Amino acid sequence: AGLFLGDPYFWGGRSPATPDYASGVDCSGLVSLAYRSVGMDLPRDAHEQWMRASPVTSPKPADLIFLSAQDNPKRIVHVMLYEGDNQILEGPGTGSSIRRVSAQERLGRKLDELEPGAVIDGQTITFGSYLP
Repeated sequence: AGLFLGDPYFWGGRSPATPDYASGVDCSGLVSLAYRSVGMDLPRDAHEQWMRASPVTSPKPADLIFLSAQDNPKRIVHVMLYEGDNQILEGPGTGSSIRRVSAQERLGRKLDELEPGAVIDGQTITFGSYLP
């Protein structure tokens, strides 16, 4: 996933940006490609990734952090990859680039201070894993 740092966010995108081809990845595309690079096939959409992930209460590196739509905890609209050491990789949205950011900066608290179901700016946070 770190290979995409600095590439443009592109809704629906799943390819790296190159000088001769304008593209990029979105949040779920970043996660999908990261897992595919190690031989795991995840669903394409953040909501589908959430539905198929095993819920966890405390994420470990390579686990996923999901955010719901505002005031609708059952509709997942964003996914981030937990890198470990309180660092998150994400495609934050249109007009931005793939970035590494601390959980404190992104979510207002360190990851170990958050529990599944916590609400941040109207969005419910949950964690999921695809690893055994």
